[in-house]
Amino acid sequence: MDNREGVVLPLAVEVGHPFVIELDENLSTGFTVCLMEMPECLALVADEPVQPDGDRRVGVFGRRRFTFVAVKAGGGALNFNRIKFTHPELTIVERSASEQRFVVAE
Repeated sequence: MDNREGVVLPLAVEVGHPFVIELDENLSTGFTVCLMEMPECLALVADEPVQPDGDRRVGVFGRRRFTFVAVKAGGGALNFNRIKFTHPELTIVERSASEQRFVVAE
């Protein structure tokens, strides 16, 4: 991933080929990542938490792995939000550059 000055370059993918995006999260402290928007040219294949070496101790950071496949040519925004589960309401954290992608499927 190229992240110059907070900008992530567009992601070029091939139709029919899966690709993965992983983002940091910490489920043990209430922070998760949610897919909020994706272009019609993509299909979400899997959305799963990934803990380093299966470590599930409180406070250990993990990642969320999103697997997509391009089902047709096109492009568009792929946006994620970090959400903190708090009581009584959820808190949506402002997006960072890594949580905003533009995908072009060819």
